Amino acid sequence: MDNDGIGDDCDFGSVDNVGIGVLAPAAKLHITDGSIYLDNNAGGILMKSPDNSCWIIRIGDDGLMSIVGKCLVRNRY
Repeated sequence: MDNDGIGDDCDFGSVDNVGIGVLAPAAKLHITDGSIYLDNNAGGILMKSPDNSCWIIRIGDDGLMSIVGKCLVRNRY
């Protein structure tokens, strides 16, 4: 780290986890002192259930979360 403000509080070097604002991430995505902001909710949040089904979750204008359907996630590696 060179303290130039670019990537200094991020860890992209670990094999399994990514940290934003933390140097030793404890999960796949570990964010310290921040929030996650989705600018456009059209895509929603994709979550996989224990039976490997994939679900799309969105937030409505009333602030309530809803499951809007199943999704198909392809490996992009």
